[in-house]
Amino acid sequence: MSKRGQPRLYKRLTLTTLTTVIGLGGAAQAATYGGGPAVSPMGSTQVACRVFNFGVNPVTLPTLEIYNTVGALVALTFNNCPALPGTLTLGASCAFAGVAAVNQQYSCRVVVVGQSADQVSGDVEILGTGPALLNILPLRNSHE
Repeated sequence: MSKRGQPRLYKRLTLTTLTTVIGLGGAAQAATYGGGPAVSPMGSTQVACRVFNFGVNPVTLPTLEIYNTVGALVALTFNNCPALPGTLTLGASCAFAGVAAVNQQYSCRVVVVGQSADQVSGDVEILGTGPALLNILPLRNSHE
């Protein structure tokens, strides 16, 4: 190959590589977060899970679940998280909750989908009357 053809080849390779990298960077990702078990002491009335998006892109939350001691789903009595296909934007937070019985253990599970799926934080909380915060544990990404 002549020297005149080399710059063109490198230019094509560079453009192809950039296009591939940009294309892969835009792919949606999924992450699962879990927190708990958080124990509900005397005076407990609610178990709540909070989610915060600190990523640069909006995310969707297709799965919002609270489990009790025996692994059964707790019925939600409150949920201000965006319904699908809604998104949780940068800097936004939401919560969902259910009734807590005393001396039980509760865990939260959240599935996050989007380009910033790994840039979400949150917690599981046991609340009392007032609402007093009686117990709190962070949500953890399943890849941590």
